[in-house]
Amino acid sequence: ANRLCTTTPDLDKYLNIEMDNIQFHFSSGFGADFSNFNKVERVNCRVFGAKDNGFQDDSNILISYNEEAAGCGNDGQNGHFNGFPNWDSTDTRTGNNEAIYYNSWCHDNYDDGMSHHERGEATTYGGLYEYNWDRGIGISNTCIAVSHNIFIRQNGKGVGIDSGAVGVGYSVVNSALGADQRVGCCAIVYGGIMKNNTVGAGIQNGATNILILNDVALIENTNFNLSSTSGKIQAINCKSTQSNGNHKTTLSGGVITVVTNANL
Repeated sequence: ANRLCTTTPDLDKYLNIEMDNIQFHFSSGFGADFSNFNKVERVNCRVFGAKDNGFQDDSNILISYNEEAAGCGNDGQNGHFNGFPNWDSTDTRTGNNEAIYYNSWCHDNYDDGMSHHERGEATTYGGLYEYNWDRGIGISNTCIAVSHNIFIRQNGKGVGIDSGAVGVGYSVVNSALGADQRVGCCAIVYGGIMKNNTVGAGIQNGATNILILNDVALIENTNFNLSSTSGKIQAINCKSTQSNGNHKTTLSGGVITVVTNANL
């Protein structure tokens, strides 16, 4: 259907939707816009060729199973939450949403495979994020993320929407917006493969951003397997395979701490 799917303009705690095996093709804007829903559950849904983001997931609670987002003009899956009422509350331990993705396939998008922002809380189980022009997964603007057993490959092979082939497979990027007093982003990855991206995993900016990698294989990423600009990366029991010898790099005060078989 060549139609933009929209919702109500204000967050509606009674607005819930369940979708099964629905496809959205060649929208002139977002492929499927779930902004301001209370709860969204999607099973086997797909977006192809949207002019903007594929799935716009600015909802309160999202659970997604086995979906595909491909060939979209921005991100495959995207969440922004600075439009929520009182989103930048001084209670910095409070998040704005909960998004859970099971086994997504996000590929060939003009920016990122998946990107969540502004106090979002994103969890991914499995999934393949590949051939996106910039990042596989991007965690931004004080979002908190936990990822399990992901496969991220071949990202950053073109000049995407940000006018540069950055191509960090798993990226933590950007500082807090406006009045948001939350310290920064924190992302934790439990198991995964990051292979043949421009950079395997990294913090692109933001001195207070943190990325923790547990049992992740970083394999032959073009520039570096790990890169930290300003922020802090901790790699625990990870394996780096890199024939050019560029296993890791730090810039602008960035820190990478490697922990293997630490004495307890």
